[in-house]
Amino acid sequence: MAGADEKFFEEHIRPLLIDDCIKCHGPDRQEGSLRLDSRDDTEASAKHVVADPKTFWSFQPIREVPPPSVSRPDWGQTPIIAFILAKLEANNFTPAPPADPRTLVRRACFGLLGLPPPPAQVDDFIKDKSSIAWGRLIDNLLQSNQYDERRGRHWLDVARYALSTSTKVLQNKLHFSGSFQAVARLKMSQIRGYLH
Repeated sequence: MAGADEKFFEEHIRPLLIDDCIKCHGPDRQEGSLRLDSRDDTEASAKHVVADPKTFWSFQPIREVPPPSVSRPDWGQTPIIAFILAKLEANNFTPAPPADPRTLVRRACFGLLGLPPPPAQVDDFIKDKSSIAWGRLIDNLLQSNQYDERRGRHWLDVARYALSTSTKVLQNKLHFSGSFQAVARLKMSQIRGYLH
């Protein structure tokens, strides 16, 4: 390891391994045949976990897979739906009927914002008979401040940011030096690009 890499490892990675991993993947115990207490043991056990890395699914090249044949090819709006329908049919399930517009807008709002839609938004969606109504609704929800706030909350959790915890205590517990300060200083709409 180069000097800067070794310093980073010793200051940031090794403490994590010792605190969170060694009890299950150390000299006394090796769950899943994975041992992390020395470089040689780590490399050897990693090769054991994945016997031939070239055959592991994540190392395979991306390839196009044609959609499977299904009994109702008209059911889905996109080819990916054929995979879902094929699995349903294989297990003797039938798809649920399409949801009405009021249910769709409620599902979208609760799913993306965690909030119910305002009555005016429901009415507007029901009245919009265009073919792009659904896409327009989703675009508007993704561009809203409420979406940013909901997604930003997850970043604050990752950074272990809490208003009730002092900055000094947080800095000692963080694995990502300074990350909570950066997130907390940004207006949620400014971090939208990092959330998609």
